[in-house]
Amino acid sequence: MVNTFNWCHTDWMPRMNYGIIHTGQPWMWFDSDQIFMEDNEELKLYLQKKPKKILCNGNEYNPQIACGTFKSIRSYSYGKFSAEIQLPKGRNLWPSFWLVGEGKWPKNGEIDICENWTNKRGSYFRVTIPQPPYLVPSWDTTTNVHWEENDEHKSSGSRRLPIIFSLKNPTNHFIKYEVEWRHDRILFKVNGRTIRMYDHDIAKNLQYKRQYVVFNLWTMGLDYTLESPMIIRNFYYEPIDML
Repeated sequence: MVNTFNWCHTDWMPRMNYGIIHTGQPWMWFDSDQIFMEDNEELKLYLQKKPKKILCNGNEYNPQIACGTFKSIRSYSYGKFSAEIQLPKGRNLWPSFWLVGEGKWPKNGEIDICENWTNKRGSYFRVTIPQPPYLVPSWDTTTNVHWEENDEHKSSGSRRLPIIFSLKNPTNHFIKYEVEWRHDRILFKVNGRTIRMYDHDIAKNLQYKRQYVVFNLWTMGLDYTLESPMIIRNFYYEPIDML
């Protein structure tokens, strides 16, 4: 099991700061053996049924699924964050690319650049109903911003990706997902096209709150299948509005 690795000129750890298990999802644990780097610098994330006993904060957990998860060792201020991702195939999968602050969640914020879910049939396809009677064919690829206000969790609200912005099946093609995080606005992009933007009313909640980068392939429970891995390439960060 490796403790750290370098990829795309960035140092990473194969776990979260709090360890190798999230007690809110006790069926899975973070295993560096589920992370594979190809010669072309593509990273592949896998899942495997691999029971393990873990002691955490004086409690014993017995997760059944080992999953690929990695987090940047350094934290970042404002900037452009992007990666090209080919989503995994399988049932009840939960692959994501996101930013998260240090410490107790959601005090220091979270930005979901692309949080994805497959259903029990293994599909990312959904029909979103933004306002009846309208139907919008979409991928269950969502963006969101989380923060804390008056000791309460707040969010901008999760929104799916309309297929009109990305016609190609995300399990067969690489899609570029990106966020441009500034002190006064947050822009989400897919393949260079802006799909969602927030102004100062939302962006102010993450001011001066440095973020770590996370990639993961998780499941929504024990009932899952994995037919192909999550493949990631060309992670990129460009600083802007530096603090």
